[in-house]
Amino acid sequence: LKAKYSLFFFLIIFGLSIILPSEISSQRSRKISIEDGLPSNSIRCIFKAKNGLLWIGTDAGLCRYDGKSITVFDEKNGLPSNYVWSIVEDEKGNLWIGCYSGGISYYNGSSFKTYTNENGLPSERVRKLRYEDGILFISTDNKLVLFDGENFHYKSSMMQVMGVEKVDSSLFVISRALGIYKLSYKKDELSNFSL
Repeated sequence: LKAKYSLFFFLIIFGLSIILPSEISSQRSRKISIEDGLPSNSIRCIFKAKNGLLWIGTDAGLCRYDGKSITVFDEKNGLPSNYVWSIVEDEKGNLWIGCYSGGISYYNGSSFKTYTNENGLPSERVRKLRYEDGILFISTDNKLVLFDGENFHYKSSMMQVMGVEKVDSSLFVISRALGIYKLSYKKDELSNFSL
């Protein structure tokens, strides 16, 4: 009886190995670390761009991974800070990078353009970014900021914003200690947004 069960179990395992698609059974995990070229093992975010590149935000810079090699971008390359906490992509394939204690950067594939307090960004402690409908939603330590590419729009009230998330067709603002707010705005009147 024991031999019958062993044979039955063997046949099931053998049958599944034939039936399962080879792509599923061939997927393997791989660790990427400082040994592979990351500047730090302290990872804050990852983002896969439309072109297939994997972007990694660390506490020591921004990394581009093409599946074989890692390229590191940091303050020497134009980032406002090496603390990269968020990465998003716009409709043209350009990256927006949120740097904690540095502001935001726009990367067009060849150079960085930085936005800080000097450009009107009210807080440089950027936690998370979201790009939606041509608007960059910037979550900072003390307020939500909407950026249309030219102007920063925000309210005077203070609130630590952890992120902006989309549920169905609505955007919600997540605060650290004040709850969740539904965001209302009109694209042509961003300064009048409300929570």
